Amino acid sequence: MKYNYWIWDVTAIVATYDRYDALLNLIQSFSESEYSDLNFIVVDSSPVPSDINYKNVQHIHVPSDTWISKQRNIALENVRTPLFLLLDDDYLCVSGTNINKMLNYINSWEVDIIWWNLINILSEQYSFDGSYDFIDNTLYHRVEVKNNNWLYDVIFNFFIAKTDQIKWIWWRDDELKYAREHDDFFLNAKRNWLKVWYDKEIIVEHYSYSKHHWWTLWISSVEHFKRKWNIENKVEVRYIERENEKYISYFNAIKWGSEISLKIKEKIKSIYGDYPIKIQNAN
Repeated sequence: MKYNYWIWDVTAIVATYDRYDALLNLIQSFSESEYSDLNFIVVDSSPVPSDINYKNVQHIHVPSDTWISKQRNIALENVRTPLFLLLDDDYLCVSGTNINKMLNYINSWEVDIIWWNLINILSEQYSFDGSYDFIDNTLYHRVEVKNNNWLYDVIFNFFIAKTDQIKWIWWRDDELKYAREHDDFFLNAKRNWLKVWYDKEIIVEHYSYSKHHWWTLWISSVEHFKRKWNIENKVEVRYIERENEKYISYFNAIKWGSEISLKIKEKIKSIYGDYPIKIQNAN
């Protein structure tokens, strides 16, 4: 018998590090919405943790060198509902944050992961959803393009997912301290045939608060990611249409500013035709 999910079947999970103002704003935004009964699991690696005085929040303290993949796994281990909602600590629930509509998608379409649209408030708006391919030792990421099954391979970190399905793949790699853990998760989801979809009309606001991370570990994480997936680079490609101008924009997400291979150029041309290509600075 098919099961219909409701809001009480969802637990929100959040990894945080020393950003209590942002985190409390997030929780408060949900408490003031129609989803005030939504339960949270917060995994907190702050050096000096503070208390969170909300009855619907399970606050788990972990050592300060616990990185985001492990934090999310710890949260997932504690989820007891069939669905969970992944959030970053710098999001806000707004009038367009329609969880009930997302549950209808899961009930009707039987997908595993449903993403919503991320509205950047303090930075430029851009898209990330798209498809993955491996070409010529490069992870090729076509933004705003579905895969051959009319689903997506990769989306932003804002989604509802089936708990059991994600417990099949987890956030596997603690060596990916901060950089590229997102790609790693969705590459594993693709490898395990998880069905990913999203609705651009449903939104959450993203405030891009300043990060507190040990950026010296960033390079080692990227190198580990490259070895793990046997690639030298990741190229993100976007079709841009502005006023009377149409072009293809790409950047090298790992080797910024470097040239892309002839095979990638041929792939872009075969898909997009003769539109001009502009190199984007990833910074």
